[in-house]
Amino acid sequence: MARKLPKWEVQLWSYLTIGNGMHCPLLNCCTSMLRRECCADTNREKLSLLIASDGRFDPDNFDRGRPCGEGVMPYVEKLAEQQLRRGKVTSIPVPTELVQLVDEGHPIEVCPLDLRAYCAATWRLQDCWVIQVPDTASPSHTRFALFHEAFHIIAHNRCQSPVFSKRGTNQGAFNELLADYFAICVLMPREHLREKWVEIQDVQKMADTFEVPKSTMWLRLREMDLVD
Repeated sequence: MARKLPKWEVQLWSYLTIGNGMHCPLLNCCTSMLRRECCADTNREKLSLLIASDGRFDPDNFDRGRPCGEGVMPYVEKLAEQQLRRGKVTSIPVPTELVQLVDEGHPIEVCPLDLRAYCAATWRLQDCWVIQVPDTASPSHTRFALFHEAFHIIAHNRCQSPVFSKRGTNQGAFNELLADYFAICVLMPREHLREKWVEIQDVQKMADTFEVPKSTMWLRLREMDLVD
């Protein structure tokens, strides 16, 4: 018997179902937009660039870009928190084995390959999922890519959202940002992040502690108003 979904999760998959993957499904009625606050949709290219820019990271170039605190994003964070509870994760860094729990009916195989065109890719085979990651990626980028792809697997199972889209194209652009945000929330849980920041107070050391790209650590800290 399928488990009953909480209301927030029903709402999340409803949003993704009615949307086209290109833009936020709430774009035309977003209160953040009305208040002229930062909108994840209109800033999605900047946010995607920031997330992928670890080697050339310069926060001064990104002003106040951050995921929207309303609409779809909080539901994505709830989904990440649900996965952390399901995996009984109580410490950091978050183990990558948590990826195996996103589809309890099918195993997930991770395959490092010589991927030149994509950051990662996900394929649904008859009896399993395959997540392909670049064999030259750093451990922190591989961890991020795994949970990015994990979101696509969950979305595919819940609402038949496309499993993946090509990086570097506009296809599924907003859903790609949601997958990035899911990875951010899984790998950098708010309470753990807040607690460690009081102790460490350094973006690079925080990134090393959580085993994430520096750019994503800065974005999460900025979202929580812990850095300027």
